[in-house]
Amino acid sequence: SVISGNLAPCIGSAAYSVTSVSGITYTWTVTGGTIASGQGTNSVSVNWTGSGAQTLSVTPSNACGNGTLRSSPVTVNTVPVQPSAITGTAFACTEDVVASYSVTNVSGVTYSWSVSGGGTVTPSGNSASVDWNTAGSYVLTVVPSNTCGNGTSRTLNVTVETTPVPVINGVADACATVQQTYTVPLTSGNTYTWTVSANGTIISG
Repeated sequence: SVISGNLAPCIGSAAYSVTSVSGITYTWTVTGGTIASGQGTNSVSVNWTGSGAQTLSVTPSNACGNGTLRSSPVTVNTVPVQPSAITGTAFACTEDVVASYSVTNVSGVTYSWSVSGGGTVTPSGNSASVDWNTAGSYVLTVVPSNTCGNGTSRTLNVTVETTPVPVINGVADACATVQQTYTVPLTSGNTYTWTVSANGTIISG
C-alpha cells in the first residue's frame, strides 16, 4: 500500500508503515536518514538527519523474490536559520516617535519580539515597533520559529537617552559691564550650547 506517516517531518524521529501482508518481508531504504527500528517489518522508525528533499522506499519480498518497490518523497524540515541583522535605530530618545525595526521575512517562519526593558514592543510579523520610554541600555531580541521549533535569536543593542533639561546656576541680577559666570551640572555625553539675549555676549565656554 502507499506509505503512511509524516511526509514533512522535522529533523529527528518519525514513524512510517504500509499495510501488513502475511508472509511478506519489507526492506526499507532511506536517503537523508537511517532506519532506526522495524527493518524487515511493515512498520519502521526513521531517524532523519538531513534536511530538504529525501526519499523513503520499501520493497516487499517472499520466497518467490522481490515485489514492486514503493517510494514516497519526503521533505525534511529544520528549525529556522538565524534571522538577518535587525534594521532600525540603535540610538533612541525617549521623546522620539515610536521606533521601527525589522528582519528579512522568510516564508513559513513566525517571529517573536521582545526587549530587555525600557520600552513597549508592538510586533507585526517580521517587523516591530518599540515605544522607548526609559533611558538606559537595552537589548531588542527577535526569535524565529516554525513547526520544528525555535531557531537562533538575533539581537540589537539599543541606547536610549532623554533630552537633557539643565538648571542654570549663577546670579539673576547682574550689573552692566560686569562679567558673570554661569554653569550647569556636567553630564557625561552632553554638549552645551549657550545663547544670550540682546545686551550680552558669551565671552568663553
